[in-house]
Amino acid sequence: MEILVVGGGPSGLTAAREAALIGAKVTLIEEDREIGKPDHCAGLISISGLRNILPNYEDVVINRIRKVRIFSPMGREYEISLREYKAVVVDRGKLDLKLMEMAERAGVKIITNTPYNPSLKYDIMINAEGVKARICRRFGLEIPKSLPAIQFDLELSDFERDAVEIYTGSIAPGFFAWLVPRYDHVRVGLASEENPKRLLMNFIEKRFKAKILRTLWGKVVIGGPVNKAFKEKVVSIGDAGGFTKPTTGGGIVFGCLIAKMAGKMAALGKLSDFDREWKRIYLKEFRRMLLAARIFRNMNYKELERVLEEINNSGLFEELTSYDMDFQGSAILRVATSKVAISTLVPFLRSLKAYILEKFL
Repeated sequence: MEILVVGGGPSGLTAAREAALIGAKVTLIEEDREIGKPDHCAGLISISGLRNILPNYEDVVINRIRKVRIFSPMGREYEISLREYKAVVVDRGKLDLKLMEMAERAGVKIITNTPYNPSLKYDIMINAEGVKARICRRFGLEIPKSLPAIQFDLELSDFERDAVEIYTGSIAPGFFAWLVPRYDHVRVGLASEENPKRLLMNFIEKRFKAKILRTLWGKVVIGGPVNKAFKEKVVSIGDAGGFTKPTTGGGIVFGCLIAKMAGKMAALGKLSDFDREWKRIYLKEFRRMLLAARIFRNMNYKELERVLEEINNSGLFEELTSYDMDFQGSAILRVATSKVAISTLVPFLRSLKAYILEKFL
């Protein structure tokens, strides 16, 4: 069994390693010159998720996160202090290189500076190209829904190394903005269909007035997994298959978990069962996150303001910190069974109408 993996991010490297460990002949190609570069990731990841991906992860950690600040559309600040460190900020370049070393030790042949071309030979292709969608278009695979995104590395003289900030409202219509502490600077970004660069520039001028060190463009996958990731000899994983959290766009943990499954099934010649298998294990989780994300994005600012206030007054912010950052279904269900759910009824009905129109008309 010869397997070609296209894309050297965490999902591609994980799938390649799993396939090689079972005995497949695996070649991974990456169009950039180096694995781990360029780095377009905010780098925030749960400790439990990171430990599953990379057991010896300490070398890739930049900061440990103890606080989350959420800013409402009207600018009200809600601070959540975690009882213990549940998340870290990682250096994505170092993380990818560690995963590359693991893949190479398993026998994966890695070739950089090499885009996909039709002359390459393989029995199975694992498409881990990210959001580029070139492979998807070429082979008629479904393309996940995404939003254009931009991030700036900002030079700030004073910032909290253990605090992440989330900004909602007109700063980033349809999504949110984020601040993640890095080494000696912060990474601030947002995603939106409404000219993300202009929105982020306006936000930074008003909030920070800081020097921009670096600009990073990208996309955030928000639509959930594609219905059918496997077609003939090609399977999409990671961002290419929509395997990211619809609530935040974070894709490292779910991407790697499902990549492991894809790599094993590819090596065993069972990829025709891949879509059924990932759905059996993860579909309910994705559906809950997708529903929560749709309700959030269909709220007007007044509704969102009220919901955040009610979550805070009910003590739910503190309670929700005990839930898993990645498997958010239980936390979403807890909110849905609380008094806060009454405030989400109108946005829910609005979301349901939008879904029906999108799906059937």
